[in-house]
Amino acid sequence: MPTNTFVRRGALALSAFLLFSPPGLCQGRLLVPGGAAVGVSVATSVVTVVGVSPEPAGEEGGLLPGDIIEAVDGSPLTSAADLRRAASRGRPLRLTVLRNGQSISITARPRPDGQGGLQLGVWVRDGAAGIGTLTYYDPASGAYGALGHAVTDENSQEGIAIAGGELLTARIRGVRPSRAGDPGELLGTLGDQSLGTVEKNTPFGVFGGMTRPPSSLYPQGLEPLPRSQAHEGPATLISTVDETGPREFACQIASPRSQSQPDTRSFLIRVTDPALIARTGGIVQGMSGSPVLQDGKLLGAVTHVCLNDPQCGYGVYIDWMLAQSDSMTDARSAA
Repeated sequence: MPTNTFVRRGALALSAFLLFSPPGLCQGRLLVPGGAAVGVSVATSVVTVVGVSPEPAGEEGGLLPGDIIEAVDGSPLTSAADLRRAASRGRPLRLTVLRNGQSISITARPRPDGQGGLQLGVWVRDGAAGIGTLTYYDPASGAYGALGHAVTDENSQEGIAIAGGELLTARIRGVRPSRAGDPGELLGTLGDQSLGTVEKNTPFGVFGGMTRPPSSLYPQGLEPLPRSQAHEGPATLISTVDETGPREFACQIASPRSQSQPDTRSFLIRVTDPALIARTGGIVQGMSGSPVLQDGKLLGAVTHVCLNDPQCGYGVYIDWMLAQSDSMTDARSAA
């Protein structure tokens, strides 16, 4: 399963691009490996119903969990705050709703909320926030890659479409270790210092521009390792599992796949470092994005943990992550 969990932001709660890696993508460049814990806070481009109140207002409105509210009285809806303002007017609302791929119209009637206001009797989300790990920073372009997989909807587990966001500092305060059948997690808090922007949410991670790079174990940078040079054998991963910051841990690479097109599961990782196993039980949620090094180069990032054996997980090749951040910087240049 993915090694991070994103949760609803506040009371309201809370695109996939497959790109081919062009020849020479890894040649002639240096990337600063990450390993620092980072917070990711994003705004979604849609307002989604995540719960319905048992009160009559919710039932009468006809909204169901999973509905995407696209418009109110014909005007596009992009935030939960706009929905609250519309409900506060007290008149019936004509909602345009996307349900199971079909657009339908629903009339919702606001009701008193018991505190002097009005409500529709539904809970919605318009954002997500969580903790993961920075994979790399590219000093030449100012771009970064993190997580190694998408920020997903907590109900559907599908990648969410975002309307921008912020990369933040984060602090790890503890660990709930992984066990067979339970992936465990890093326990931490999001900081209030911005490290950069979040511009893309893809199957291969989140990407954006970095304005304040965190410290790295390799500040001089390392070469990316092309996927054609990946091999079975010793490697290391860099992750933050306590308040001391990024540390490098021993692991083994197995079954590196010869991939001609992007895939989020590029190779198997087996944690062998006694210190990491003692601390986390292997791989835990929140370690997604931890850079994986082989032969002194950046091979890729941790993406998944194996539920039946948490000392084992998957990683994604750096090629596929670079294709995403490079396409982002190319688009900036074109604009």
